[in-house]
Amino acid sequence: METQLKPDLGFHFLEKFGADVNHHFYSVKLFHLIHVGHNQFSFTSTAKFEDIEYAVTFDFTTIQLEELLNQLENREFSSFISNKLIKEFTSPEQVDFYDNPLITDIDAKLGKPVKSLYEMFIPFIVIKFSNVLSK
Repeated sequence: METQLKPDLGFHFLEKFGADVNHHFYSVKLFHLIHVGHNQFSFTSTAKFEDIEYAVTFDFTTIQLEELLNQLENREFSSFISNKLIKEFTSPEQVDFYDNPLITDIDAKLGKPVKSLYEMFIPFIVIKFSNVLSK
């Protein structure tokens, strides 16, 4: 059975608002973080906009990951994620925390289109994480 991919929020926002607009996302849920390359991290989520659920990808750097983790009250959880991801990149590594998602506000701008194995999408490049909570 083939899975239907959600439409990409990056392409939708590019059409609706153009490329040079900063966006603010409230209460974004993070269920995983991925180390995708040297100084490159990412996660995917979903966002509802105009009654349509979109897939959304956020990309960020080591410095921004550290800023995100420093906002967590649960230092043990923060250290766990840090130890898993903040190291020399050798291959992609993902940390899942579906039972304890992070919730954060995000300021971001549109990145450049990316072609993956199954689709084209435009990631949002994180400018800032704020109000980070852990359930």
